[in-house]
Amino acid sequence: MGKLLKSDAFDRFLLREGTVRTFMDFSYSGEIHADYFDTEERSELQKYARWCDVKDNILGLIRGKHTPLFIQLSFLADEELKRSAMGDGETGIFSLSMGFTYKNGQATITTGIYRSTFSLDKEPEKRWDAAVERFLTENDINFEEMV
Repeated sequence: MGKLLKSDAFDRFLLREGTVRTFMDFSYSGEIHADYFDTEERSELQKYARWCDVKDNILGLIRGKHTPLFIQLSFLADEELKRSAMGDGETGIFSLSMGFTYKNGQATITTGIYRSTFSLDKEPEKRWDAAVERFLTENDINFEEMV
């Protein structure tokens, strides 16, 4: 949890959506509303907010003496991370996801790929799983792979 909320380890990920349950549920849509920004700022926007832009807000919800009952976050890889994990030649991959769930004192990360076309090829899933494992290892985040 410390790496997620108090370090820059996850900052490059995009927040698709999230839920934090403390004394009540707080739900987040990471989708950016372009009409909030002026014309010049809009040209630099992406569809979803970066984790670094919202994590302090979420951290503010869970500060205090009580542990959150539940946290669920759906992250997407940005284009740079997507190219790094998949290569430039990969076609048909719409997005790479990483789901984070915290419940009953235990954190779970689940990976996934959203495709724009059907394929039986599982190699992209394996490459994304390997990229997430490298990310966790490089950031000193202990994990146990569940198959």
